[in-house]
Amino acid sequence: ARALVKRPRLLLLDEPLGALDKKLRGAMQLELKRLQHEVGITFVIVTHDQEESLVMADRMAVLRDGKLLQCDTPHAVYEHPADRFVADFIGVMNFVPGKATADGVKAADGTRIVGTVPSPLASGAAAVASVRPERIRLFPSPETANRIAGTIEALAYHGLDLQLHVRTALSPKPFLVRVTADAADRRPVSSGDAVELGWDAADVRIFAD
Repeated sequence: ARALVKRPRLLLLDEPLGALDKKLRGAMQLELKRLQHEVGITFVIVTHDQEESLVMADRMAVLRDGKLLQCDTPHAVYEHPADRFVADFIGVMNFVPGKATADGVKAADGTRIVGTVPSPLASGAAAVASVRPERIRLFPSPETANRIAGTIEALAYHGLDLQLHVRTALSPKPFLVRVTADAADRRPVSSGDAVELGWDAADVRIFAD
């Protein structure tokens, strides 16, 4: 109230919700959005909580070492990150290193990840293919563009969904896969199970490595 009473043209909020518990923080995110639309003043919000920035922002900016890497809508930044750093910083991403090909990336073990290669990347250049955990399906249909085998190392239950850590030959790090609670109930899996993962070419983002 004190900050708004003089109707400033710009309001800077430096981690305003940092000390709140999770439920109150979620409610206040929506309250601040409502207040901003009501008063019509530009709010600049600084936060280290990536999920909070996705919820609250009309436009979001990602800075690194004083450089602006990307400034766009939350949807565009999340779904179409400008580079590997942004892809890794906003949300969770699986990365597969390899060499660029005409239609994707060839991993070290010879597996081809199909996706759209950006024009600056020449064939044979070091590249990395990436895919979000929620875009990966367990036991995909045969026509799915990208399919790999793996073994479940660990499971993390979050209530709304189940996060799987799947060991594959593509990366030294386990693949993270998010399965809805409904899908997990229909086809239960356990640690140690062999599974097949699949995702569409449209869900692959490829960057210079």
